[in-house]
Amino acid sequence: MVASVEKILTKRVIYTFNEKGGVGKTTCARGLLDVYRKYKINCLAFDADERSAQLHRYYGNELHQVKKINIFKIGKYDALLDDLDAHKPDVALVDLPGTSGEAFEEMEKELALFKQVKELGYQLTMVTVMSRTKDCIDALKKLMTYCEGRGEQLDYLVVLNLFFGEKEKFTRWQNSETKTIFEGKGGIEITMPDLYEEMYDFIDEKSLTFSDAASAKEMTLSNRSRVFRWLDQFEKELQKAGRVLGLDSVLSHQQSAAS
Repeated sequence: MVASVEKILTKRVIYTFNEKGGVGKTTCARGLLDVYRKYKINCLAFDADERSAQLHRYYGNELHQVKKINIFKIGKYDALLDDLDAHKPDVALVDLPGTSGEAFEEMEKELALFKQVKELGYQLTMVTVMSRTKDCIDALKKLMTYCEGRGEQLDYLVVLNLFFGEKEKFTRWQNSETKTIFEGKGGIEITMPDLYEEMYDFIDEKSLTFSDAASAKEMTLSNRSRVFRWLDQFEKELQKAGRVLGLDSVLSHQQSAAS
């Protein structure tokens, strides 16, 4: 069993975001939650997809503590700030649904979200999960333009979902002006490995977390190995962005143990 890390160096509010649905936002959020649980990081998670609350389906029981919120209705999303204030977690993870950009902007303005998060001692990270479509790039550009217009310097992370092809095939993103702007803001780019499609479907059917699937007895050893390998690879990618994901103390702990 992995020992708990002693302290989060920078508290984080993390949004998984993209206007386009089906790009893997929730898969990314699930992987993140598995890593936070592995290292016993105090994390509150919120599922903002009312129609298809997958994150809540996988992690929403009393052990995993994922709360559903509705960012499309005033008053229904207050739990985010109220729980930050009441419980003071080290990390808060919010999984946004597709086509929620406008609703996010309205929520931010109505609650003065950026200002209040900082007042509570948190830094905000926007995680944009990408397929190879132009819509994904446009969504990130709109997000950065909005945040800049509000005078906010947020941290940005792009996650290239390799389900849509190897990294070298994301040429539209690699050659875009948006990527240049993103890098100018100190943005970090990582990849999310592909998971065998039939394996993913089985996990979805059983509503298993990735870590539970990696040890599930109803799965063959080879398929358990596939999930374990996926988790291991994705954790290594996430650690490349540890500074903006609340994993900086994990890295410090590992470096201390290695020295």
